[in-house]
Amino acid sequence: MRRSLFVLLLILAAAPAQAQKLWRITDITTPPWSKIPVSQAAEALRGSGIALLDGAVKGPSPLACASARTDERDIAWTDLFGGAIDNNHRGEIAARLNLVVGNGAYARHVVCTGRVFDYVYAGEKRLLLFDGALLVLEQPRDEAQIKDLDDWVKPLHPGFDCAQARTTPERLACTDYPLSVAERRMSEAYARLQATVSTTGFATIRAAQRGWLPFVAALCKGDGAMPDAWTDRRDIADCLRGEAEAHASLLEEPVLIAGPLRLEPRMHAIYADTPPREDAIIYPFLSGPAADTFNRAIEARAHPAAPFLTPDRMADPDFDGAVYARRSYVVAAATVRMISLTLVDDYYAGGAHGSLHAESLNYDPRRTRLVTLDDVFRRGSGWENFITRLCLEDFRDNGPNDVETGAASAVVTNPTAWTFDSVSAHVFFDIYTIASYSGGVSEQVFPYRRLRPYLRPDAPLP
Repeated sequence: MRRSLFVLLLILAAAPAQAQKLWRITDITTPPWSKIPVSQAAEALRGSGIALLDGAVKGPSPLACASARTDERDIAWTDLFGGAIDNNHRGEIAARLNLVVGNGAYARHVVCTGRVFDYVYAGEKRLLLFDGALLVLEQPRDEAQIKDLDDWVKPLHPGFDCAQARTTPERLACTDYPLSVAERRMSEAYARLQATVSTTGFATIRAAQRGWLPFVAALCKGDGAMPDAWTDRRDIADCLRGEAEAHASLLEEPVLIAGPLRLEPRMHAIYADTPPREDAIIYPFLSGPAADTFNRAIEARAHPAAPFLTPDRMADPDFDGAVYARRSYVVAAATVRMISLTLVDDYYAGGAHGSLHAESLNYDPRRTRLVTLDDVFRRGSGWENFITRLCLEDFRDNGPNDVETGAASAVVTNPTAWTFDSVSAHVFFDIYTIASYSGGVSEQVFPYRRLRPYLRPDAPLP
């Protein structure tokens, strides 16, 4: 029974125009009418994308062509899948493949330089017979993530062998484009650390990673079988993508070398399932001469082995929703003269919004002690008033508005608000120091040439 044009137009209007053109091979199976195992040629297409364009098909070479003719049509049962379906089992096979039972099945008929491919409509999926195997294709769930068709059609490489994908998160990462990109970013960051961090240091990162994988699977409800509903798969993939991107940002701090000094990331994490709780920190560890004092300072500031989400930080002691703390650091400079970095606390402990706190640490390896502002600026030079005035002028022009002089001065004279790179000094105004949460944070940058009248000649600047 032929579908009406009205019904067809409703089907085509249900998805964005680009999504009608883009598909990904999410599964490859032996057809229900065959017992022949899937061939290597067909298996090699798993995870590949296909773009059915006007007059061309982009995708893996067996299915792509520079010149194509396409139309939508009914394919008679006698011709469907090369006439492989026995008419006596038509209803049974149609039900298994989610095909509409009638005189035939609807398909996008594609002719590529003499070769014919029928992309058969099977509910939300498409089915394509190739080399005796049945390719299952699905549309992208978020076409806004697709910037380049040449990238889309490549097989997905999330950082592991998709032929070995077994769990729901692994299978989604091998079929979902945005999730695959996030997983690859995380995997590449992890591999860089494995290649560069010391054996002792990497053991801390590996332990945290082993705890993170099952925690995130459970958090995103991906610790069971793959759900049938595409909306459930979409929600799991969205959750996994967000978690992978957040975790990748923790793993992207590099190892830095300065003469005999080596600054590397180490990690500690605590995960709990009920209620979901992630308490993770990646923190700097110094090796080489004068390293002990630095490491003791990090221990005193960050307490990396201790839980961060203590009851006093929870908005509500009885809050039973998902909470997290992801603590990291950003290096401004790492030289034999100064190690300058910022410790960042990004956490959600219940309540209306998350929290962000940043605190700097500056260390002089030659003197084996923390750097004070008296080590950088000449006493009595008036540097405090000069910098406070410049900050207030900028706030008046660019916001936040109505910053009090006392509040700005309190930050300017706080050594934990300063970092120093090779050309400039930076003052960071944390949340609530000069504005409300909605006012955000602010950073003021001062080139050393502008500060020269106020700097000590022996300042341990990078």
